[in-house]
Amino acid sequence: MKQTLAWIARHALLFVLLFVAILGGWWLHSSYQSFGDLERKATALRSAGEELNRYATGAQASSDASVAGFQNYGKEELSARIISAKGEQAALAKKCGSDLGPLLVQGVGGVIENRKACFRSALLTREIASLTALHDSLDARRAGETVADALTRHAAELNAASDKLAQAGTRLDALAGDYVPDLLQAPEIQRQTTIVREQKAVVDGAKRNVAILVATNGALDRARQAAANAVDRYNAEYRGLVEGQEKTLSDNALKKVSAWAKSNNVNGALKAAAIALLFIIISPFLIRLFCYHILAPLAERRPAIRIIAPATQVPPVPDATASRTSVSIRLEEGEEMLVRQGYFQSASRASAERTQWFLDSSHPIMSLATGLSFLTRIGGSGQAITVSAIHDPFAEVAVLNLPEGAACVLHPRAIAAVVEPVGRPLHIAAHWRLFSLHAWLTGQWRYYVFHGPARLVLKGGRGVRVEPVERGRIFAQSQLIGFSADIPYAVVRTGTFWPYFLGREPLLKDRVEGDHGVLIVEEAPLTSRKGEIKRGIEGMLDAGMKLFGM
Repeated sequence: MKQTLAWIARHALLFVLLFVAILGGWWLHSSYQSFGDLERKATALRSAGEELNRYATGAQASSDASVAGFQNYGKEELSARIISAKGEQAALAKKCGSDLGPLLVQGVGGVIENRKACFRSALLTREIASLTALHDSLDARRAGETVADALTRHAAELNAASDKLAQAGTRLDALAGDYVPDLLQAPEIQRQTTIVREQKAVVDGAKRNVAILVATNGALDRARQAAANAVDRYNAEYRGLVEGQEKTLSDNALKKVSAWAKSNNVNGALKAAAIALLFIIISPFLIRLFCYHILAPLAERRPAIRIIAPATQVPPVPDATASRTSVSIRLEEGEEMLVRQGYFQSASRASAERTQWFLDSSHPIMSLATGLSFLTRIGGSGQAITVSAIHDPFAEVAVLNLPEGAACVLHPRAIAAVVEPVGRPLHIAAHWRLFSLHAWLTGQWRYYVFHGPARLVLKGGRGVRVEPVERGRIFAQSQLIGFSADIPYAVVRTGTFWPYFLGREPLLKDRVEGDHGVLIVEEAPLTSRKGEIKRGIEGMLDAGMKLFGM
């Protein structure tokens, strides 16, 4: 459960980081493009303003010419024109609305067409009012009377009629408020009051139409200003609508977040981050499938690594004792022992002890890197020396006997002590295998071969196991200490697919084959005992030492 929660937490954090990175990249890209967008928008707005000004000038001039010719229309022509203008004005009123929709759908061009429709609708409203007033004045026009005189007289008559109707309404309101002896008179008074009010509304509407016509015929500049004011009114209404919508959005936190998310393409960033995270999660499994079924079988068919021993004879097989916490070694005539620091437990009192700088002076770097420097040198026939780990409570030691002519590939780090003939130092040879695929897959380019005669005390976590190769042995790379020379050493694909596919097992294991020889492995490598793999600088140093066979 703990590992599952840790996996979920890691990938959730990775998803957040991917989302932030993708959204930030898009924002930077859009910010970079916004300068050019603003330039293009400014140019488009300037062109739109110029086009609207040209259209307004032409439309007002056309409307002025129509208004000037109204006085020559007959009654039937005026009626037909009024009907036609009302139909056209109704169609334009449907087109004229908020600029927001046309802006989103058609851009600046849609806003221009919307403003044209609104301006033309305002001009038609003025034209309909003028035509209605002129139509009403034709019935009252006298012979020889000009249109202007007829309109003036008609306006005076309408004013007088409006005043009389206002007075009648006042008297009827007074009667309705006083006490009426005959209750049957009340409904009649109410009916007459309604009639008077309706007539007064008609007369007042006619007065307004006549006033518009008089103003149209007398001052075209004022008519043009009235049209401009109508357009301004539409613009003011539009601004009020937009401001109201903006205020509503600003007061709604959910709408605010939604608008921000839409403007910054948050949904797109979330989808892109989810796709990237899914790819990151499944890509290791795809790579594992490819490696298991294609790469690993190809690697198995490559020639194995083989450290060739002298061909004069079959090298004798090293023998070894079982590992234990400590071993006691008795020196024979003509032998001496070299013990690494931290493993010299005890010795006879009469033993002669000296310091030796390197295990092998021809390989000083190897000796320093593996701890085989500043060794304790002990001599004397019959001396009994006890070798045991002083600082590592899990380490055990075993004695590997290399007779004359025997050779063994070993990691020098596993050597705790060496017993060698006096005057005949242990012979160590280095062999490179840079052009072997198995050397690259095992992470080891150089191999150290230790030649007998010698007795080697090997150390390992929870013990050292020496077992015959027989028909071949398969083991984990981290367990390897060494193997007999002249036997093939290669990698093999792990036999269990699902543990590897789920990341529980490595793809490759090591393999040795042959009819003779031994394999030397560590029961519990240091990384396994600590429960974790070394990382950072320490892990790099360990990998480098393995690369060079140490």
